[in-house]
Amino acid sequence: MQRQEPTAPGDRRDDGPVRMCCICRGRFPKETLLRHVCPGDAGAGAPGGLVPDPEGRLPGRGFYVCGDADCRRRFEKYSGWRRKCKGVRL
Repeated sequence: MQRQEPTAPGDRRDDGPVRMCCICRGRFPKETLLRHVCPGDAGAGAPGGLVPDPEGRLPGRGFYVCGDADCRRRFEKYSGWRRKCKGVRL
């Protein structure tokens, strides 16, 4: 997966939404990333972990991970989401 080059604030292209991988911090088109949400927002899901949201329609704070195998492997151990899911019972 190829990273997009950063753009200057006034040099914005309108190619659609861009999101950042929470592991490598690279910016990618939204449709190429896998989204996960906080467990309390989605109802049923993996206990104590983020809930996959392949359709991108579940409510709540989303965490995106790119298609890089190393990022996917590291995402399994990612615990930074706990600080971001405020007010969600775990």
